[in-house]
Parts: sequence; C-alpha cells; structure tokens
Amino acid sequence: MSSVLFDSTHALLIERLGRDQIRVDVGPPATLTIAAAHPAVGDIVVQDDESELMIALGEHHHWHCALYQHDTLPDGERVRATAEDAHDSIQAILSGKTVLRLTRRDGRIRSTTTYRSDLTEMEPLGPEDEEFTWFGPLRTGTP
Repeated sequence: MSSVLFDSTHALLIERLGRDQIRVDVGPPATLTIAAAHPAVGDIVVQDDESELMIALGEHHHWHCALYQHDTLPDGERVRATAEDAHDSIQAILSGKTVLRLTRRDGRIRSTTTYRSDLTEMEPLGPEDEEFTWFGPLRTGTP
C-alpha cells in the first residue's frame, strides 16, 4: 500500500506529464518510473518512503522531497506542496534545465550534483568528470 504523499504525487505527475510517460510498480516500496531519454543518463525513479519521496536520476544521483520541508503548513497542504516540489524538480530535468555532474577520480565516482543549466559559476570539470542533461552527454573534462 502506498502513502498519501506517493498517491498525490502520482496523480499530479499524470495530470501534468501524461499517463503514458509513467510506469508504476506497487512495490513495496511503490515506485514511479519515467524511462530515460538517453541511456547514459538513466531513468527517473520516484520511490515512496512514506513521509518523503526519494527521487533517483539514473544510478548515481538522488534527492529527497520530504513532508518536513513544509512543516508550517496544514497536513493536506504539506502533501500538495511536497508533491509540487517533486513535480518541479522532475520537470526541470525533463526540460533540460537541470545538469547532472559526475565527479570521478581514479575511475570511480566520488560525488554527484545537479545544478540549473543557466548557472555560470560552477567549478571547472576535472579530467574524468562528465555532465549530462536529460537528453544525453553535455560535456566531459579534458585531461
């Protein structure tokens, strides 16, 4: 059985993205999957963790949208605000407005981060680093 937060997010994503883009697995834990636009990036997977959603972009990066981030709101509004957070972060990826950076050292991933594609003050890429948008590889570091 999925949480109210998961069910609300599922309904919101279907309303805004369309049913055909989203695959559901009732779990446990329940998950929503949006298939990758490019295999190097990977799927977007939203996992139900009851009081929060864990959202993964491919196999290397994830973040959380949690009810506690909206503690000042009444319960029903907390659910809606958290579902909106999840939608907004996913929509930014799908529209190419989010860049995923993989930082590698000695062939291993050391860290990952995402940032807005219009941000101009990021650290330069290291020689093994890679960046992606939803549509595929964006740039790589130079040795």
